[in-house]
Amino acid sequence: MIQVAALVFEGGSAPSRLEQELLEVRHASALDAVERLQRTPGIGPVFLVTDAPGLAEKAAALGAEAALTSSVPGGEPFHFGRCLAGLIERWRLQRVICLGGGAGVLLTPEDFSGMVGVLETGDPVVVVNNPLSADVLGFSPAAALFRIEPPAEDNFLGFLLMEAGLRRVVLPPSARTGFDLDTPSDALVLRLCGAGGPRVREALQRLDWPSPLERALGPLRRRWAEVVVAGRVGPAVVAHLNARMEWRLRVFSEERGMKALGRDRDGRAVSLLGFLEERVGPVALFRLLSRAGEAAFIDSRVLFAHWGREVSQSDRFASDLGRWDEVSDPRVRRFTRAAAEAPLPVVLGGHSLVSGGLWLLADWLGGAAPRGGP
Repeated sequence: MIQVAALVFEGGSAPSRLEQELLEVRHASALDAVERLQRTPGIGPVFLVTDAPGLAEKAAALGAEAALTSSVPGGEPFHFGRCLAGLIERWRLQRVICLGGGAGVLLTPEDFSGMVGVLETGDPVVVVNNPLSADVLGFSPAAALFRIEPPAEDNFLGFLLMEAGLRRVVLPPSARTGFDLDTPSDALVLRLCGAGGPRVREALQRLDWPSPLERALGPLRRRWAEVVVAGRVGPAVVAHLNARMEWRLRVFSEERGMKALGRDRDGRAVSLLGFLEERVGPVALFRLLSRAGEAAFIDSRVLFAHWGREVSQSDRFASDLGRWDEVSDPRVRRFTRAAAEAPLPVVLGGHSLVSGGLWLLADWLGGAAPRGGP
């Protein structure tokens, strides 16, 4: 039986302390994922693809094949598709699973076994965790990658492989498949729920970040709480919240697939919430939201794209934590301050906050949150 190779991608720079702190949690997540993949029957070899030599050494100590991107074709500057193609060619891989270091934080060996089972059928198939923007995917045959122009990022690869003739299979939606440790808000949700592998839980305990989530917990624990959710919100999350919690939801679902389709880069992204903020200003926006809800979870990246702002990672992360005085972009600073001082609790973040994050939070409040495996 041909085994399935697993490739965990984790890298990036961290010029600020906040970025470095989150990167350390992501490194812990990548190592936990490597360990789980190695315990999954039918998977081997396991690669950790990174630009961090220290992380590569730790992965090698766990028995993984460590691939530094500086030594992989297409790795300088980093290009996801060319890097993946170089590894497939060099190692003659026939079936592969790819994921980001933060995307596997809650996935279990059983989840990976399910992907292996689909890939082992021998059919030309691509398995994705998200139909619009995948950050966990597997495909067979691996050589299908050479029929397309390899993408610079992983999000659009599932679409391209479908165009290459592969049948798409979407993993069942859950907190595990929808959660991506990508922002400080994601880390705070994990810490609150006690979720993730052992290295992640240890890294989260070292963070001294005050959590905007704490203020939201009061309303969320009340029956018939009015909860505003805005951004790239999928129908499966809404259905789960309706089934799991006795909340009255006000959902503004906009710009799903924004990143995979490049709408955040070419000026096509538009947001109803963004138009309202432009009309009344950020302070009045949150005053209006406080009349519609008792707590708000907002995917702020949709607003930033609507504004046409190329917001730095440092500013995005500081905004998520409500540290408006650390945000250099003046518009984002005003928005963040208004959110921090709003009449209702406002939690800002990215796509995972309003997908896997809310799913995990609802499970935790209901007493059934996934831990993410040892």
